[in-house]
Formats: sequence, structure tokens, C-alpha cells
Amino acid sequence: MSEHDEQAAFILWCRQNEDYFPGLWLIHNSLNGVKVSQGQARKMKREGMLAGVCDVFLPQPMKGYHGLYIEFKFGRNWLSESQERFIKAVEDNGYMVAIAKSKDEGIQIILEYYGVEQ
Repeated sequence: MSEHDEQAAFILWCRQNEDYFPGLWLIHNSLNGVKVSQGQARKMKREGMLAGVCDVFLPQPMKGYHGLYIEFKFGRNWLSESQERFIKAVEDNGYMVAIAKSKDEGIQIILEYYGVEQ
């Protein structure tokens, strides 16, 4: 499995369970990890693509937070400087941020965010 596979499996779980959790259907990814040409990257940056944005965002207020960001990491991969900067800024502005190393960790984060006890 790769980071892509884990994140895709997580999003599939979210889509399959969105009727059970208010606003879960709003969960989406940032597309920051997509490989594009240099020209396309410049175009995307002009259109507002921001380095460091977490992989997944759920714009559903819950438990005193404005929303939830999840960053998926796999293997020895860890946060970049721009990711650390972004995470600090959104946490300072009332968003929850979590790191998931697998689909199952991502699901657990969602369940905890919605207050589901396991």
C-alpha cells in the first residue's frame, strides 16, 4: 500500500458512511500532492494553490472546532516546513488537525471528531 492507496481507501469509507455523519459528504482533498508540469504548477499557484495545505479537509464544525484537517503520511515520510507552518496557522485559528498513517487511523480520527466512542 502507498499513501495514495491509504488516503483513497479512507475517502471511500467516508463516502460509504456520509449518511451517518452530518456534513461528512463535504470532505475533500487539496490536490497538493498531484504531479503536474511546471507550467501547470505555475498556473495552479496563480489560481491559489498553497504549499503545505493538509491532504484532506472536512468543513464541518464539531466539538468547538471550525473544521478538521487530516494530513496523511506513509512510511518515513513526515511533515515539511510548509506543512508545519500551515498546521500551526489553522490550529491557531480554531481548526483541528490530525496526522494519519493509514486508512484506519483516518477513520478513527473521524469517529473521534464526531464523538463516536469505540
